[in-house]
This record gives sequence, C-alpha cells and structure tokens, in this order.
Amino acid sequence: MLIVKNMKIDLLTIFPGIVLETKKIDFGKEVRDPDAYDEIVFGNALIISYKKLMSDSNIFDKKFKKYINQIHNKIIDSTGNQLNDYTIILDKNINWNSLKPPTPDSQQLITYFSYFQNLDFWISIYFIKIICFHDRGRVIYLNNRDEHWSPKYSFLLPIEQSHKRKVLLHKNREKLLIDIFSTIRDKNLDRYKKLINALTLFNESCRINQFNPNSSIILIVSAFESLLGLPRQSKKKNFVYALKILFGFDENIEKWADQLYELRSQIVHGDVLEGEELMASKDRHYPHFKIAKNIFHKLLLFILEGYGSIEIDKSYKFEVIKALKNKVISNREKVSYILDHKKKFSYSAFLNNKDLYKEFILRVESLTPTDYSARNIIKKLLNIIFSIAKDWIEAEKAEDYKISHKKYKEYIKFRNEKFDNILKLFNDIKQIKWTLSNIFQVNNKMRNLAEEVLQLESVVHKKDEFNFEIPEFLDRCLQKMFAVY
Repeated sequence: MLIVKNMKIDLLTIFPGIVLETKKIDFGKEVRDPDAYDEIVFGNALIISYKKLMSDSNIFDKKFKKYINQIHNKIIDSTGNQLNDYTIILDKNINWNSLKPPTPDSQQLITYFSYFQNLDFWISIYFIKIICFHDRGRVIYLNNRDEHWSPKYSFLLPIEQSHKRKVLLHKNREKLLIDIFSTIRDKNLDRYKKLINALTLFNESCRINQFNPNSSIILIVSAFESLLGLPRQSKKKNFVYALKILFGFDENIEKWADQLYELRSQIVHGDVLEGEELMASKDRHYPHFKIAKNIFHKLLLFILEGYGSIEIDKSYKFEVIKALKNKVISNREKVSYILDHKKKFSYSAFLNNKDLYKEFILRVESLTPTDYSARNIIKKLLNIIFSIAKDWIEAEKAEDYKISHKKYKEYIKFRNEKFDNILKLFNDIKQIKWTLSNIFQVNNKMRNLAEEVLQLESVVHKKDEFNFEIPEFLDRCLQKMFAVY
C-alpha cells in the first residue's frame, strides 16, 4: 500500500469532455476569437488545450508530454476514434497528504465554468488524473479511482467528439474571474477559501443532481451560505434577508428564497421529497434547483462587488433581478394578470398608446418554457392575441383596399391571401378542444400559423425595439406559446 505523507507532486488533470472554445462567428464566418483563451495561468497551475500543447514543444517538460500521450492513446469517443482535443491542467509542486488524489482549486474552477455554461446538459464532467512523482514514475486515476487494472482504454467519451459542446474562457468573464480569485488569494486567504468552498459545493450539487435531487438542494443551499458568509444562528432568516437585499428587495424573490431554505430543512431533517415537491411556488411551476443554479453565478458577482473586486453596471443588475423575478413567478400568475386586465389590451388601445403594445409583448414574452402551470387558461390568452390580431388585420386590409396603384397590386393580393390564411388558422385553433390528447393537433396548427406569419413578412427582433407591425406582434407572441401548454 502506498503511504502518502507531505509529499510534493505534480498533477496532470485531463478532462476528455471539455474542449476550450477559441472561435466565434463573424459575418457568417468562423474566425479566431481574440478574447477567447486556450491557455490560462492560475497560480502554479496551467490550464491548456491538448491542441495548444501539441503545437508548442516548449510548453511542457518531456516527462509530462510522455504521460499525456500514454493516456491520449487510450481515450476514444463513441465511434472508436482518438480524441483530437480536450482540456488539461498541470498543477506543479502541490501537497499530497492522503491516499486519494488531490483536487486543486484549478480543477474546481474549470469544473465550475463547465457547469455554469451548462456543459453537463450534454455530457458528465469526468476527469483523469496523473500523479507525477518528483523522483520518478506516475500513478493514474479515473474520477479519483486508481487505474490498477491497466485497461486497453482509460476513457470512452459517450458521444461522437464532433458533437461536443465547447467551454468558453472569455477575457471579460472567466479569465477576469480567475484573475480576481488570484488577487483575493494573495490579499485575503480566508475569503479566498470560502469562495473556493462555495464553488466546490456548487460543483458537487450539479454533479449529484442527476442522481439525487434531494442532496443537490442541500449542497447548493450550502454553496449559497458559503458565498454569503452567514452566521451559524438563525440561518434561514439571514439567508432569506441576504438574498432579498442583493436581489432588489423583491417580495417574490423573498418568497422563493424562503421556500428554498424550507425545502433544504425538510430534506436535512429526514423528508424524502420527489417530483412536484421539489418545484417552486404554490403552482409547482419550475424546479427549485434550476432557479438556484441559474442565479448562483450572479450572486457570486454581487458578492465580489461587495468585496470591491469588480463594479457591476446598474442595467446588468436590473436585468438579473428582472430575470430572477420572472423565473420565480409562475406562468399561471403571469397569464392571470393579462386576463384580469384584458380590457386595456386591444388593437385600438395599442394605436393610441404604444407603451401598452410594448407592455403586452413583454408580458407574453415573460412566459417560461416548460412551465405548464397556465395550461388550463392559456387558450384564453391565445384568444386575446387572436382578437387583437383580427382587428389589426381588418384595419390593414382596409388600408390596402385604398391603394389602387398597379405597382402594389400583386403584393396586396399576396398579403390578403396570407391574412385570410391566418384568420382561418385562428378559427381552426379555436375550434380544437384543448386536451392532452389533442396537443399534437394544436401544435401542428400553431406551427402552420407561425409559418404563415413569417411568409407574410420576415421578422427580426432587436433588443429593446418594438416594431408596431402585425407580423412582429404575432411572431413574438406565438414563439412564447410553445412549451407552455
């Protein structure tokens, strides 16, 4: 048995599923992104892509390259081909004090970026570690388990490598965060350790979520607590109040934070919760964990701003709070508001007040995909949209009728045909009995309607622009109807 005590080692960590993105699309062409990195230094650690490593013979010692090539020949994808690129971390001169391989902060950071960018939606974030002894030799671990059986292949990527999603290390995001962490580590080690601990808990919550959602709730709340630096006493009260302060004193966010911590307490005290019990609000409309995962990075940025490490633009904060508020409010509540105020939303009202048009669009666009809490009332919202569009179309047709110039005759004929098709589809959809068994029929009609709208006129939605045109109105509304009923 290997006895480890205060041993200095070098550690190679290979992430077969993580590829560093270095390209961007510029005017329809893929070009090198000058703000993306395939090589980053973090303290004594170097994070680098395999391609970058192979292109420069001076980056690594020959010993390290030899070990990597031994592993490279034993990593394949689902088609049986060797991987052409992946991510490697070299941590030099680190302490090894146990029988388990160490997990340095560099590994937690690259894992965090992968979860933050939702890489785990496509593939589990596995890793291979090579412990390199300073005198001679090495030991290989797969997910911290000793590779004692010497298999033909060390790792099989469960997808074809051309389908891998890439992780971006951007100058103004991930690279900036790495630099901030480095500065905090040099100036305030205790604070740095708490931040790394928060990232570690976050990573573990994401890793375990697909197997045990109850445990993931406990871990992600612990990650929040570590970030917030809460005292041991009255944790729930302090947890809720801290999030309330940081996210704009919004009562909806306050309620969600209270529910999340109560959920954590139930699980810690022995309750086994499943399905809807892990969902937010009384409508059980969206998973608590997904909301928490979504805002963790924003909370991290807000905490770093409190430390004086960064300065956050007020408009960004506003958008973050708005997005979180939108997530914690159910679609049933959002649709109910529109139904309760339907008298103020009409084509004639939009003509007189374009702000009402903008408000209506924004309220419809606030609907959250895969939140089916409004399923029983969504048809009523659709009827309001159809009623507004019908009045609008009739007004447009009346204006077209006044135009007699030959130049526009064919175009007006085309528009009228499309208007008639749209109105017919309105009627067809209204006639369908909206039951689960008829959902596919509704979807097909809705897709046909969306296609007719786009044939009427191409639509481009620019941020903060609300063109008062019937195609834009219908397209923006219809796009939000899918996956909510």
